[in-house]
Amino acid sequence: MKKIPIIESFLSIISCWWAIVLFNQDDFFRVPKVYEGLAVLGQFGWGSVFLLAAFLKIFGILTEKARLREIGLMFSTLLYGLICAGYILSGDGMSTGTGVYFALCVLAFYQIREVKAYAN
Repeated sequence: MKKIPIIESFLSIISCWWAIVLFNQDDFFRVPKVYEGLAVLGQFGWGSVFLLAAFLKIFGILTEKARLREIGLMFSTLLYGLICAGYILSGDGMSTGTGVYFALCVLAFYQIREVKAYAN
Protein backbone atom coordinates (compact mmCIF):
# COMPACT_ATOMS: atom_id res chain seq x y z
CA MET A 1 0.00 0.00 0.00
CA LYS A 2 1.27 3.45 -0.93
CA LYS A 3 2.19 5.79 1.93
CA ILE A 4 0.15 9.02 1.88
CA PRO A 5 2.02 12.16 3.02
CA ILE A 6 -0.50 13.41 5.57
CA ILE A 7 1.12 16.82 6.16
CA GLU A 8 1.01 17.67 2.45
CA SER A 9 -2.54 16.41 2.20
CA PHE A 10 -3.56 18.57 5.16
CA LEU A 11 -1.81 21.64 3.72
CA SER A 12 -3.53 21.03 0.37
CA ILE A 13 -6.93 20.98 2.08
CA ILE A 14 -6.16 24.31 3.77
CA SER A 15 -4.96 25.81 0.48
CA CYS A 16 -8.15 24.67 -1.26
CA TRP A 17 -10.25 26.17 1.54
CA TRP A 18 -8.45 29.51 1.25
CA ALA A 19 -8.99 29.45 -2.53
CA ILE A 20 -12.73 28.85 -2.03
CA VAL A 21 -12.95 31.65 0.54
CA LEU A 22 -11.05 34.09 -1.67
CA PHE A 23 -13.05 33.26 -4.79
CA ASN A 24 -16.33 33.86 -2.93
CA GLN A 25 -15.53 37.08 -1.01
CA ASP A 26 -15.89 40.40 -2.78
CA ASP A 27 -14.75 42.65 0.06
CA PHE A 28 -12.04 40.50 1.61
CA PHE A 29 -9.28 43.04 0.95
CA ARG A 30 -10.44 46.19 2.69
CA VAL A 31 -6.99 47.52 3.48
CA PRO A 32 -5.31 50.78 4.41
CA LYS A 33 -3.79 52.81 1.59
CA VAL A 34 -0.31 51.47 2.40
CA TYR A 35 -1.27 47.87 1.51
CA GLU A 36 -3.31 48.55 -1.64
CA GLY A 37 -0.58 46.91 -3.73
CA LEU A 38 -1.48 43.51 -2.26
CA ALA A 39 -5.20 44.21 -2.60
CA VAL A 40 -4.82 44.82 -6.36
CA LEU A 41 -4.52 41.08 -6.84
CA GLY A 42 -8.00 40.90 -5.38
CA GLN A 43 -10.08 37.79 -4.99
CA PHE A 44 -9.05 35.94 -8.16
CA GLY A 45 -5.33 36.62 -7.93
CA TRP A 46 -4.81 35.35 -4.38
CA GLY A 47 -7.40 32.59 -4.81
CA SER A 48 -5.51 31.37 -7.86
CA VAL A 49 -2.20 31.36 -5.96
CA PHE A 50 -3.69 29.18 -3.20
CA LEU A 51 -5.33 26.90 -5.78
CA LEU A 52 -2.01 26.56 -7.63
CA ALA A 53 -0.22 25.65 -4.38
CA ALA A 54 -2.83 22.97 -3.62
CA PHE A 55 -2.77 21.64 -7.20
CA LEU A 56 1.03 21.35 -7.27
CA LYS A 57 1.10 19.39 -4.01
CA ILE A 58 -1.77 17.07 -4.97
CA PHE A 59 -0.52 16.48 -8.52
CA GLY A 60 3.02 15.89 -7.21
CA ILE A 61 1.72 13.28 -4.75
CA LEU A 62 -0.36 11.50 -7.39
CA THR A 63 2.39 11.43 -10.02
CA GLU A 64 5.16 10.85 -7.46
CA LYS A 65 7.08 13.92 -8.68
CA ALA A 66 9.18 15.21 -5.81
CA ARG A 67 10.00 18.49 -7.55
CA LEU A 68 6.31 19.44 -7.97
CA ARG A 69 5.71 18.62 -4.31
CA GLU A 70 8.65 20.79 -3.26
CA ILE A 71 7.41 23.75 -5.34
CA GLY A 72 3.90 23.40 -3.92
CA LEU A 73 5.32 23.27 -0.40
CA MET A 74 7.45 26.35 -1.08
CA PHE A 75 4.27 28.15 -2.15
CA SER A 76 2.59 27.02 1.08
CA THR A 77 5.55 28.17 3.18
CA LEU A 78 5.43 31.59 1.54
CA LEU A 79 1.65 31.95 1.75
CA TYR A 80 1.27 30.88 5.37
CA GLY A 81 4.29 32.96 6.37
CA LEU A 82 2.69 35.94 4.62
CA ILE A 83 -0.58 35.41 6.51
CA CYS A 84 1.32 35.15 9.80
CA ALA A 85 3.21 38.35 8.98
CA GLY A 86 -0.11 40.02 8.16
CA TYR A 87 -1.41 39.19 11.62
CA ILE A 88 1.74 40.63 13.18
CA LEU A 89 1.67 43.80 11.04
CA SER A 90 -1.99 44.39 11.84
CA GLY A 91 -1.05 44.68 15.50
CA ASP A 92 -2.62 41.35 16.42
CA GLY A 93 0.64 39.47 16.88
CA MET A 94 -0.40 37.67 20.05
CA SER A 95 -3.40 35.84 18.61
CA THR A 96 -4.22 32.25 17.79
CA GLY A 97 -4.15 33.07 14.09
CA THR A 98 -0.53 34.17 14.28
CA GLY A 99 0.49 30.96 16.04
CA VAL A 100 -1.52 28.68 13.78
CA TYR A 101 -0.20 30.16 10.54
CA PHE A 102 3.35 30.23 11.91
CA ALA A 103 2.99 26.51 12.74
CA LEU A 104 1.62 25.78 9.24
CA CYS A 105 4.52 27.69 7.71
CA VAL A 106 7.02 25.62 9.74
CA LEU A 107 5.22 22.37 8.84
CA ALA A 108 5.34 23.21 5.13
CA PHE A 109 9.02 24.12 5.39
CA TYR A 110 9.78 20.90 7.31
CA GLN A 111 7.89 18.79 4.77
CA ILE A 112 10.17 20.06 1.97
CA ARG A 113 13.03 18.33 3.79
CA GLU A 114 10.96 15.16 4.12
CA VAL A 115 10.20 15.11 0.39
CA LYS A 116 13.94 15.36 -0.36
CA ALA A 117 14.73 12.57 2.14
CA TYR A 118 12.25 10.15 0.56
CA ALA A 119 13.04 11.09 -3.04
CA ASN A 120 16.55 9.61 -2.90
